[in-house]
Amino acid sequence: MSENFASFERTQKELKCAVGFKLLTIMCLTSNQACRCYTSDANHYPVSGVKPLEFDDWHQQVVVMATPFVCNERALLDKHLKDSTLFEKLQLGSAINLPVMFQDEVIGTINLLDEEGAYLSIDLPNAMEVAQQVAPDLMAFRRALEK
Repeated sequence: MSENFASFERTQKELKCAVGFKLLTIMCLTSNQACRCYTSDANHYPVSGVKPLEFDDWHQQVVVMATPFVCNERALLDKHLKDSTLFEKLQLGSAINLPVMFQDEVIGTINLLDEEGAYLSIDLPNAMEVAQQVAPDLMAFRRALEK
């Protein structure tokens, strides 16, 4: 399904240049679940992976407050994102979760992961601006998901 959404690939390329990452995923959020609709690593993080939303501190920050989550420490990453075995295998220790907005609602996130300490000095406002390019396509994905 994601092959129909050109903005996902374009945004991946722009974020690779602007911020850098080893892994990028785009998650579409509904009221109770998150569905992976794009990935830079389909072997480890396949498209259409679905998980229930957890209404925790991360959710409050990223989804409710529409504020990016930035983490540069492996232990903190494991605490919030709970994928430690795969993070260790892929040598991922930093993350940025960028909320994607559509009509004042967070409809998804772009998630960038890299080695520990990779995001100590980034242009977060620019990354947020680039991330918003996917909003129309992400909303179309969400509407298709809800049918």
